[in-house]
Amino acid sequence: MEPASPHRPGGVGLRSLLPSLSIRRELISVGPAVAVGAWIVLPLGVGVLLGELGESVLASIGALNVLLVLLTADPGRWWKVLGLAAILNALAFTAGAGLGMAPVFWAVPLSGVAILGIEVMSYRAALPELMIVVSACFVIGLGLRSSGSPSLSVVFALFLLGGAWALVLVAIATRWRRVRPASFPPPDAGGEALTGAITRSQWASAVATGAAVSIGLLVGVVLGLPRDYWVLLTIIVVMRSSLNATLERMGSRITGTILGAGLGGIITSLLLPASFSLPILGVFISAAIVMQRANYLLYALFLTPFVVVLLNLLAPAGITVAIDRVVDTLIGGLIGAVTALLVGLARSRWNPPAVVNGRPVSLEP
Repeated sequence: MEPASPHRPGGVGLRSLLPSLSIRRELISVGPAVAVGAWIVLPLGVGVLLGELGESVLASIGALNVLLVLLTADPGRWWKVLGLAAILNALAFTAGAGLGMAPVFWAVPLSGVAILGIEVMSYRAALPELMIVVSACFVIGLGLRSSGSPSLSVVFALFLLGGAWALVLVAIATRWRRVRPASFPPPDAGGEALTGAITRSQWASAVATGAAVSIGLLVGVVLGLPRDYWVLLTIIVVMRSSLNATLERMGSRITGTILGAGLGGIITSLLLPASFSLPILGVFISAAIVMQRANYLLYALFLTPFVVVLLNLLAPAGITVAIDRVVDTLIGGLIGAVTALLVGLARSRWNPPAVVNGRPVSLEP
């Protein structure tokens, strides 16, 4: 038995929205993070030289969503996890792009079903590291429906190429870690998800996230949001197994996004040429990777200007992209918080906590 979980409504407070400013220094590894950042930006440089920036962005995103797992997964599982990520991310992105072309009355429910399936399969395969990156690739792919995207076969090939490019760095990192293991941070603990079993709490979380994604897509379509996949992406990254944890992540995400959007807006207003923008992108994504596990607010702060500047390279829109990013993040965070609250209320009704020595405890596995 353990103390009552934070998802119990009685334990929820507005203080949960206050982002943490503490930095977990033991989880910072500058050298590998800079290497990852450079590896992600290099395809963009090739795209600029060849005049094919749109295609190189797909490859870069493919590499990014593989390498995001590099500094979190157990090195003993790198090839299994990251090799699968390269393939599954490409499949998920392409599936999302395909579903995005379908009528809204099909896309809305099926997007939620897809996210539910991704989460369940991640737990069943004992690969929790892949849950967020594969889900993220799927919802980003959904966003292609509003832009003149290439054919699905080309999308898949470019995304897979980016994943393969990332695996080259994995090979280098494997040898690097053998020589200098202290350069890499300790991996995330796998926890109960590594057993391959799904608890009732995980089932509820998967269903809730899928439902929230469907609602988010519907809201994005109704409001005519130009990049509604940011709403869905925010839902995926803020949703946690408890309301307090969701609010904490939401507070950090929103604060970091607002600050990062301001920074990105300033840079895009300077109208820098691509030759100047690419090094800036490298600095931002490297800084984001450095802070990926050390402090989520700072991670969001550096990731946001990377996205804003990158999208302005593709289609200059100035401060508009930054504003869209903030609005979509607020909407996604709100949907995620309301969904987590409803799930918490349902859990407290279906599985009320027992009381031992006058103290509520949760008997939930």
